[in-house]
Amino acid sequence: MKKTTMQSLIAQGLIYQKPCFRNKEKDSIRQAAYRLLMLLGLSLVSTVAFAASYSFSGTVGGTNYPTCIDWGSWSLNGNIATCSSSINLLSGDSIVPNSTLTIVANAGITLQGSNTVGSSSVTVSLQTTYGDISTSGTSTIYGNVSSSSGKITMTNATVNGNVSSSTGNITMTNTTVNGTATTNGTISLSGGSVTGNVSGKNGVTSTNGTVFGGTVSSTNGSISLSGGSVAGNVSGKNGVTSTNATVFGGTISATNGSISLSGGSVAGNVSSNCCSITTNSTNLGNGATSSSNTVQIAGGTIAGTISSSGGNGVILSNVIMTSGSISTTNVPISISNSSIGSSSAVAITTNNTIIISGSTVTGNVTAASWPGALSINSSSTIYGVCTSSSNSTTNPPDYPHCVTGGAASSFSAIDEAYGTSPSVQSYLDGHIYTKLAGIAFKLDVAAINNQQIVNTYAAGANKNVTIKLVDNSDAGCTLDSSAVNYCNAVCIAKTAVASQTLTFTSANSGRMQSASFTIGSAYRNLAVVMSDGVATACSADAFSVRPQKFTLSTTAALNPATNKLAAGEDFNLTANLGVTIGYNGTPVVNTASVVDHVAQAVNAMLSWNNPTLSLPGAAAISGFPQAVGGSVSNNFQYNDVGTITFNADAVTDTAYTGIDQSSNDCVTGSTSNTANSSGKFGCTIGSSVLGPLGRFYPHHFAVNARFDHLGCDAGGFTYMDNDALGLILNVTAQSKANNTTTRYVSPASTYVPVASLGVELLNGANATNLLSRLSQPSVPARSWTLGVYTADNTYRFDARNATPQVMDGAYDSLKIRTKITDATDGVQITKFNGASETAVSSIDSATTMVRFGRISLQNAYGSELLDLPMPLTAEYWDGSSWVTNSADSCTVFPASSIIMDNYFQSLNACETRFSPAGNLIMSGGILSPGLNLTAPGSGNTGSVNLTLNIGSSAIGNTCATATQTSATAANMPWLGVNPTARATFGIYKGNSKLIYIRELY
Repeated sequence: MKKTTMQSLIAQGLIYQKPCFRNKEKDSIRQAAYRLLMLLGLSLVSTVAFAASYSFSGTVGGTNYPTCIDWGSWSLNGNIATCSSSINLLSGDSIVPNSTLTIVANAGITLQGSNTVGSSSVTVSLQTTYGDISTSGTSTIYGNVSSSSGKITMTNATVNGNVSSSTGNITMTNTTVNGTATTNGTISLSGGSVTGNVSGKNGVTSTNGTVFGGTVSSTNGSISLSGGSVAGNVSGKNGVTSTNATVFGGTISATNGSISLSGGSVAGNVSSNCCSITTNSTNLGNGATSSSNTVQIAGGTIAGTISSSGGNGVILSNVIMTSGSISTTNVPISISNSSIGSSSAVAITTNNTIIISGSTVTGNVTAASWPGALSINSSSTIYGVCTSSSNSTTNPPDYPHCVTGGAASSFSAIDEAYGTSPSVQSYLDGHIYTKLAGIAFKLDVAAINNQQIVNTYAAGANKNVTIKLVDNSDAGCTLDSSAVNYCNAVCIAKTAVASQTLTFTSANSGRMQSASFTIGSAYRNLAVVMSDGVATACSADAFSVRPQKFTLSTTAALNPATNKLAAGEDFNLTANLGVTIGYNGTPVVNTASVVDHVAQAVNAMLSWNNPTLSLPGAAAISGFPQAVGGSVSNNFQYNDVGTITFNADAVTDTAYTGIDQSSNDCVTGSTSNTANSSGKFGCTIGSSVLGPLGRFYPHHFAVNARFDHLGCDAGGFTYMDNDALGLILNVTAQSKANNTTTRYVSPASTYVPVASLGVELLNGANATNLLSRLSQPSVPARSWTLGVYTADNTYRFDARNATPQVMDGAYDSLKIRTKITDATDGVQITKFNGASETAVSSIDSATTMVRFGRISLQNAYGSELLDLPMPLTAEYWDGSSWVTNSADSCTVFPASSIIMDNYFQSLNACETRFSPAGNLIMSGGILSPGLNLTAPGSGNTGSVNLTLNIGSSAIGNTCATATQTSATAANMPWLGVNPTARATFGIYKGNSKLIYIRELY
């Protein structure tokens, strides 16, 4: 049948719908619909569409309350809502009040499935007085579930609270309880989990791997568990049974019943006051004891006390027992096909019989006083003392399979970090970690035979084992036990670096921890040689003893408050290790860990001598030469100013402990002298802090000062207002090795007091400083940046551009003077333009010429039939008059920059023009043969004005060709105003400089 909605059921008349219902009537209809859907075989999911949500707010018993079924009614007292009968939540219904609530339904509570009661923030507890509580589906309850006398049955539920019943039984299937479960009845669980304690007075049963987070107890019944785990203790009055490998994290006890375990493991003790204990393939971590019955253990690995005082005593078969003891009183002990004492000796004691077959026992065996009380078959071996009254402490021939005191074929020494009772595997594979010179350490030593610790070593009598540390830097000791020359005679004969004797007793079970060794020297490679006079062995692992750290110091005091040293001068640095023997490493300086007075790394500014030494080892390529036994020193230089500090571990040796680094027996990259959680020190030798050292100041100043390029290089001069005066000017604070001291900066500071710097622009012996005349740009202010003052640039010497304008000069001996005033350290200039100089505080550059100039263009007269040259000269002001600048063979301008206008009489535009018409070049200050105009020809007499567009702006027209064109600019504003002159053709002849001439006929 296909699914049918509520509406269709009503439409078909299967459900009668009243026009209006009270809440109880509505719920009755929902209940009826639910039953009808079940009768029709429809999925429960169909009913979720009709799910209700109850907030328990408003009118008590109103629409926000579920129906109190049949004759019941609701009452509210504080946060307790009580239904006098029962409630039934349909699938999907939820209870979501606004505050904590306890719901009491006296006659019972049913959750049909997919129900939510409460929330993570608002708890709702469910409680009945005499009725049952039942959940199905996947319901979640945020609160406690309890019943006074009813039973509780839950399937696939989650309860975030406790589950309890005073007298009723509790049954849960695949249910998670985040709390406790308690009842005076029984508890039956299948799967699921309980995080808290579980207590069923009349019994507890679990199947399908239930997980218990606390204890499990029954004060009047038994406990039966199948699979799963229990974190706490288990206590069942009438007995405890487990199957399918239950894991127990605590103890198991029974006061009036037996204990039977199959598989799994028990961390704590297993005990019964009255009855038997039986285990099958169960691992026991802390023994099993029965005060009046049999303890029978088959298979598994066990440890602890195994004891019995009744029944058939102790019966062990196919067991591995690592440690502990076995004892009975008045009952026998039977051991078959087992290994007893695999890690430490196990004593077996009874006043009754002992039967051992097919087993190996490490430990003493003591049986009763009558003959035959101790029986050991031929396939068993006892490493210990076998005793009974008929043959007290006597071994062979009475007990041929008892071996009094085990013999060692070898010894092992490992690091104390493995603890006081390392496992045999640790002794076989363990290492010895890096040690520190002057710091005490111990070694764990074990007697070994056939890859096992000889637990009975010295069982019959004490044995002395000599422990000797030897220097194995020459690799004379072969430590590989599989090698032919393992622990050879050369190694055994080595002189001891340190030694002691260990006295083993039977109580040591074949292993001891040595007394402390304290090695005051350094060793790259130490090995351990051990011998009891019969067996001799070497440690499987070598180890190093490194110095704790480098302590740094300088030979001469370098206290910044009272001392100073010129940058680049030698200072001696010593790295002292606190040892005088054994250290032959090469300390390395990490310049990134050497910092200046503002905590910045000095890096390459720290240098050192690198001689080729006659001593063993290489030259000091990394800061220090190779050491010979202990401390080592070298000369260093700091090529900058201020102070330096060697931070912690600025000097290191990462290679000295190489023997341990390859086997991970120290912490790579660490200089720690405190062992980590694994007992390991850092592999690297570090250094102490040293500093601040100083104060360091510049060794000298280097000055570069010259006129690099000029307006007219060929003539050695520059016109005023021409932005072409090239100046090289830089002053550098340097170290002895000519490194720039980049930390020499303005403004001055405590550790870097800077010198005052003066720059002057002088002409010959005249003391007037002309520096302010330089512009485009202005000369930089005198301050230090990264150890340098620089004014390198191209400047303009202002005249017409000055405010106010000036016309002066000529300055034909212009020079730059550089002055240093170092009131604190007296540092002077010793280098000038790359060459060494006698130390001075002031120095002058070579000179140049700067002149106030102009262009002079003069009138000219001539025949209209001939070319006409017009005089044009470059002139400068010599202080009293204009004179030709004979040094000017540089000035160039285009003929097209000359305007031709004001034509007069018969002379028209371009009837005369320039020839040549290209660029015109001065020679010795003169345009030779002059500014040449071509002959205008017969009949073309008259005159024309010529004006040079000397600046950057062009006006007017010109005649560079037969066609008039616009004039261009000469772009020489430094030569002042535009010069103008007049060219006259055929009007008169004679001196071109005559003002007036008259001819008489």
